[in-house]
Amino acid sequence: MRPLAWRLLLLLLVTLTGCATRSSYTNVAAAPGTLDDGTATRLVSIWQEKLCQYVEREGNGDVAVLDELRGMRSRDVLRPARITFGALEVEADELGRDGWDVQGVLVGTQTSGGDTRYVFVVGITGRSGFLPGKLQDIRLVGLVPQSGRLNWERGDANPAALKRYRETFRDPRRFPADDDSFSMKADGSGVLVQENRSGADWFLPVSAAKPAAGNPLVIPVIKARPPSEKRCGSA
Repeated sequence: MRPLAWRLLLLLLVTLTGCATRSSYTNVAAAPGTLDDGTATRLVSIWQEKLCQYVEREGNGDVAVLDELRGMRSRDVLRPARITFGALEVEADELGRDGWDVQGVLVGTQTSGGDTRYVFVVGITGRSGFLPGKLQDIRLVGLVPQSGRLNWERGDANPAALKRYRETFRDPRRFPADDDSFSMKADGSGVLVQENRSGADWFLPVSAAKPAAGNPLVIPVIKARPPSEKRCGSA
């Protein structure tokens, strides 16, 4: 074959290869650069509902079942193992391609008046093009089991703390990071959680339990029901 013909054939092959490489990523909307409070609240509510369902299904309403998560018993998890719970690919149009990963890590408990408050740091990461994107929100979530119900509290976003966390962990694409370190201080006004490496901190006031319209924060946990009748919905 003549040199000119070889060059034309090679050019054709390169062009076709480039088209094939890009074709699987067409029409994939990128995750937004920032997360508005309404979207973050909705995604955290979905995470809360899934955690509630897990506690009801696996622990018959006893939050202590979180101590028995598979990761806690795995030899592959660093000790002491962290208690984490995630809702992955939330609101995805195609699994693995887009949606949101909502991950919570239990950082401590607070006991007051006979009630125990479980405090989680919850992070939200957007997905696009089959890859995790930027960590877009971190906030505190409180869980207080009372009289057969799981009472939820949500803290506000803290953009300055999120920025410090991102910069320290070089804009992480998943949460929690392997080497982050959370500490918690509690008093009568609420709970302060700090990530010790970055110095980023978040506050959850005692008055944070504010039901949102159409999406109550109080979710009942029904005990001793047949499996077919168990539910985890609004009060």
